[in-house]
This record gives sequence, C-alpha cells and structure tokens, in this order.
Amino acid sequence: MKKIFLYDEIGPYLNLSDFQQLAEEEPVTVFVNSPGGDLSIGLSIFNLLSRVKDLTICIDGIAASAASLLAFLPNAKVKMNSNSFLFLHLPSVEMCGAKRADDLLRIASELEKMGGSILDIYIQKAKCSREELEKMLEAETLLTAQESLELGFCDDIIETASGAQMKNFSARFVAKIDELKKKKNESEAVLQSTRQQAFADGVKAERQRLQEIDELVSGFPEFADVIRKEKFSDGKTAGDI
Repeated sequence: MKKIFLYDEIGPYLNLSDFQQLAEEEPVTVFVNSPGGDLSIGLSIFNLLSRVKDLTICIDGIAASAASLLAFLPNAKVKMNSNSFLFLHLPSVEMCGAKRADDLLRIASELEKMGGSILDIYIQKAKCSREELEKMLEAETLLTAQESLELGFCDDIIETASGAQMKNFSARFVAKIDELKKKKNESEAVLQSTRQQAFADGVKAERQRLQEIDELVSGFPEFADVIRKEKFSDGKTAGDI
C-alpha cells in the first residue's frame, strides 16, 4: 500500500510527484493535515486521486479550503480522527493594484462559477440540501469529525487519545482560517464600493450626455424634433447626432 502525507499548504511549490505517479490498481492512503490553498491545484490532486480504485483519505488534523475536496472523492473511504476538522468555504481571491469596475465584476463572475463547481463536488456526499450546503460555505464553517459524519462528509471516525492529536494541530492553520475570513470580508467591501462608484459614474455620464443634447437643441432649433428623437436612441451623444 502506498502512503502519501499531505501535510502542507496547497500551492505551486507543492511536490505533486507522489500523486502523478500513482498506479490505479495500487491501494493508496492519503493522510491530510492542510489549510488548503490554491483551488486549481487542489482540483488537480482531486482528479488524480479519483482514478485510484482502492483509496482511503485519513484526516489527521484539518482538511481546510482546497484540501477539504479530498474528503469528497466519490471513490474514497474517508476517515477522520475524532479530534480533526473539516473547514469549508466559498472560493476567494487576493487582489493587488488598480482594478476597474469591469475587472471586479468579471472576477466576481469567475468566483461564482468556481463556487458552483465546488458545490457540485460537495453535494454528492452531503446529507443536506444544496441550499443548506451553500449557506454552510457562505458562513465559512468549521466541522468536527462527528458533525462531518452526520452530514455524510466522512465514513468513519478514528478514536484518539484525548488531546494527543491537538498537539499536532498547528496554530498557523487557525490563523489561516481567520485570514480567509478577513480577506472575504475585505473583498466583499471593495466589490460593493466599486459597484456603487460605477453606478454613480454611469448616472453622472448619462446626465452629462442629456445636458449636451439639450444644448444642441438650443443651438439648432430647426432640428429640435430630430434631435429629441435621437436623444433616447441607443445612447447617442451630441457628437453622434
């Protein structure tokens, strides 16, 4: 049996060779203790493991964010230590530099698509409705092993000595969860502010357009009827008319 230990964040620096070289017929156990990270890499690991016929996922500490996907592999038997956790949330993105309103709207649309894809994966094992699951992700939910079992997210709980596993529960994972929540709130605030500013700019531009056309009527009164007709035609400017 092949053993793989995913005890790190999921990112471009993560060595995926263990996952890429798996034989479909060989039994595989993946031990997980990860705060998650990059969604696309998490999905690639998910897809690589989906080809293994005899697969066990064992959550030793926490399977958070992109790492939580491994608990939802349809071909896997998922075991959680009694004091381990699952952490579920919708995808988020870090932004830097100047962004226009259309950039943010595009990013928001892409995040919605990613969130839908994640929900499609989670719902296959969930013992709850899609709406309930979506609310769980929106709230950024930390689940105990028992809660995960009741929701259908794991198949078995491994009883461990009280407190022993928690010694291996890294403080940086707890900090990562707080960081994810903070980034989500900041992104939502920026997006809302940008939408409001884009709307205000649009209103201002429309008022300016109408004012310039009204001035055009004053300058060419003999064409007033034609100008007024064009005024509300496909957003034409005074220059177009």
